[in-house]
Amino acid sequence: AGGILGRQVQLVEGSVMDMRLASGQFDFAYARLLFQHLPDPLGAAREIWRVLKPGGKLVVFDVDDELFGLFQPPIPEFTPVLTAFGQAQAARGGNRNIGGGLWHILRAAGFANVEVEAIASHSAEVGVENFPQHIHPDRMRSLVERGLLSEHDLEQFRAGLARFSALPEAYTLWLMLMVCAEKPQAS
Repeated sequence: AGGILGRQVQLVEGSVMDMRLASGQFDFAYARLLFQHLPDPLGAAREIWRVLKPGGKLVVFDVDDELFGLFQPPIPEFTPVLTAFGQAQAARGGNRNIGGGLWHILRAAGFANVEVEAIASHSAEVGVENFPQHIHPDRMRSLVERGLLSEHDLEQFRAGLARFSALPEAYTLWLMLMVCAEKPQAS
């Protein structure tokens, strides 16, 4: 691709479980919405630890559906959808409630100075219309096809989301977790 980007960035395709990269060569690692998909998040954290230099930093940005957020006014029809979405993730070996366990996972992998911060995004600044695209009922169709959500529940959610989105006072706030950690300096 050439240019400055071609000289400063090298893309390497692989697995976080076995990066096939030399140990201790990176200053920084960033995992965005990755850990929720992993059957072995501790193994992934250990592999990231391995490739970081002493003093290297890791930032994990991920979800925890226990802290999903809120809708004002509430959309009670969303609850079965969120539950089914979590079940689908679990069936693939993931965990949509990983956020609450990230501190312990990173500590068990050998990281130090682990800090957790909740990051909120809300509709007051960007408009409520920018949020439902992520939870649009059409994106949840596979939950019905897999038997995790009934057609009735999906249509109830579609109607509830439409009612919510049409309200001028509609407000939503979603939370994500950012966990920062450091590979200890060599002693």
